[in-house]
Amino acid sequence: MHLSSRCTIRVAAVVIFLALLNSPDLVFSSDLCVQLKWYHQAQFAGFYVAKEEGLYKSEGLNISFKEGSPDIDWQEQMRKADCPVGITNAYEIVIAKDGNVPVKAIAAIAQVSPIVWFTLKESGITGPGQFKGKKVVLVPTGKIHLRGMMKKVGISIEDIEIMPFSMDLTSLYKKEVDVWSGYITNFVTKAEQEGYDVNVIHPINYGIQIYDDVIYAREEFIDNFPDLLEKFLSASLKGWTHAIKDTKTAVIHTLIYSRTKDRVLETRLLERTIPYIHTGEVPIGWMEDEIWHETCELTWDVGLTKQRVLSNSLYTDVFLRTIYGDR
Repeated sequence: MHLSSRCTIRVAAVVIFLALLNSPDLVFSSDLCVQLKWYHQAQFAGFYVAKEEGLYKSEGLNISFKEGSPDIDWQEQMRKADCPVGITNAYEIVIAKDGNVPVKAIAAIAQVSPIVWFTLKESGITGPGQFKGKKVVLVPTGKIHLRGMMKKVGISIEDIEIMPFSMDLTSLYKKEVDVWSGYITNFVTKAEQEGYDVNVIHPINYGIQIYDDVIYAREEFIDNFPDLLEKFLSASLKGWTHAIKDTKTAVIHTLIYSRTKDRVLETRLLERTIPYIHTGEVPIGWMEDEIWHETCELTWDVGLTKQRVLSNSLYTDVFLRTIYGDR
């Protein structure tokens, strides 16, 4: 055998070995990492229920959750392949597509974003029209909501003093800042539990409807592992259905993961979360192109994208339609 022939055989063997090594079945099997958007809490109760009640296991899946935080760089995170599925907000999906990050939404757990702005009752600030000249704490995921509200009331974002986000509300209580932002489910609940009466300013009242707690997947994962994703989504939606019907059990499962281990706080958080998920108008997780389109247009209109993003490039509803059927 000539040397060139032996080299050809060796190269072919290496190629076959690498192909086997990178086989989807070997790399992913039934294990799936899911990146959460925030710290472990009742915001994700449906997923915990699916895990602890064996709904994922019955589908042959081994699901692990990677805890999130306010400091996640979502564009960087979504470029990674180690956690090919995650939960973020619709705005980050639009920004990802604008930056050529290969992800798509497969379901929207929150039909309306729970991100709100709130003030101390005594401040008298009850709407975004009063934000001019005020110090406003901006939650990292709330850029589009704030800019959208400001545009609606005709106030430039430059006329607001944006303050850095914090989990500690002390500077609001001390009146060092005027307005805070965050999820109504946890931040407003926290303020109320700490004895403060607050005014809540909700973007939906200004025509800003944006999906939140959006489940996304990397596009190559959607293409290569559709059966796995369908099983994951089906079990997750069942988990949320169970969590809504039996909040007591859902909180018990949440406390396995929660940092606070505060049953009262997690119960209140879940109770406040449910209306954003179970609206009674659409099935849990459902997505409509009209809402994605409005989010794209708003993101472009307030200058947060470099180009107009097409709504149909952001999501696929194939899994939802398989699970629920065409509505």
